[in-house]
Parts: sequence; structure tokens; C-alpha cells
Amino acid sequence: MIKSNQNGRSMIEMLGVLAIIGVLSVGGIVGYSKAMDKYKTNQVLNGVTHTINNIKTLFMAQNNVKGLNTKEAYDAGVIPDEFKPDNENLAALSSVVHSYGGTVKVVATTVDGKETGDETTYYAIKIEGLPRNVAMEIATQYWGDSGDLVSVNLNDGKQSAGN
Repeated sequence: MIKSNQNGRSMIEMLGVLAIIGVLSVGGIVGYSKAMDKYKTNQVLNGVTHTINNIKTLFMAQNNVKGLNTKEAYDAGVIPDEFKPDNENLAALSSVVHSYGGTVKVVATTVDGKETGDETTYYAIKIEGLPRNVAMEIATQYWGDSGDLVSVNLNDGKQSAGN
């Protein structure tokens, strides 16, 4: 009588284990990708919210945002760390960069009050280079009483995603 002593796993068992590891890995990669996208979206949204709140706080006493632009806002500390300067030359700063690689600009616009004779200055935050889903999320936010904020302009560089 011949004794057969086998130890270990069969090839089919090993292929099954590899298949399970593959499925879990793909699920993990998809989950990580979604989490990173949500993180970037939250960074842009938080950056816009902080910029609006900081402008409101800084200009509350003055009641006028005349002359406000991206460089002035950056120099005054109004633009938060979520947005980085678009170039090394801070003297020529015209925009900052958000987490998706697009630009963010703060723009003041003066409107003549023809009936009252008063000039009023408002500001807008212009954001370019956002994916459509992120632009929609920002566009549907409730900004509350934002003072002199007249718009948050969103653009993917090709077509308008909303105002």
C-alpha cells in the first residue's frame, strides 16, 4: 500500500484567493478615487466660503470693497491656504489656483447709481477649471447674506457651468 501525503493548497484554491484579492483591490482603488475627489471638492468649497467670509469681515467697517482684486485680497490674508498663488512672482499675482488646477480670481466692479448719484462697488469670485459636478455643487450652495458679493462665476474654460 502506497501512502500519499499531500500538504498545501490546490491551484484552484490559490486562483480563488487571487480573484478575491483582485476584487477587493479594485473596490479599494475606486473608493480611494471617490474620497480624493470629495476632498478636492471640499477644498474648493471651503476656500470660496472662507474667502467670502474673510472679505465680509475685512470690509465690514469700510462698507466699500472698491479696489479689491486678487492680489489685494491675497496680501490682506483674505484668500485662505486652500488656494495657492498661480506663480512665483507675487507682485504680479492675478489669480490663485484651486485643488483641480484651475484659477480663482476676486474682482471688484463699480456700478453707478443713476437714480441716486451714488457709486456702489460689488465683488465677484470667478472660478475656472472645475469639473461640472463640482461647479454644480458650488452653484447650488446657499451663500446667505454675503454683503457685497454679487456672484460666484464658475467656468470650465469651455462653457459656462453656472453663475
